[in-house]
Amino acid sequence: MLRIDDFFDVVVTAADVRKQKTSTAPFKMALRELGVEPNEAMMVGDRVERDVNTAKKLGLKTCYARYGERRAGKEPLEKGTSGADFELEDISDLLEITKKIE
Repeated sequence: MLRIDDFFDVVVTAADVRKQKTSTAPFKMALRELGVEPNEAMMVGDRVERDVNTAKKLGLKTCYARYGERRAGKEPLEKGTSGADFELEDISDLLEITKKIE
């Protein structure tokens, strides 16, 4: 059986750093384990406060996953107001975004 972590080089949870994503600790651990600088990474998340804003503090590129809010039964923020560098309507949009930043 495939698990979600089978699709990623590094998986960091709050349990690994004993802090939530509003702390920069999980992001710093992931960057360290990947061996990359913040400007070489992008955070894709569906919560502006914990995902986008925290990643921006470290200098990561950010991508607001608007579809995540819909799946949680909420309305996403108005387009262009998340503060993220990019916004996704669907995870497949990520392919075009990565082409733009390469």
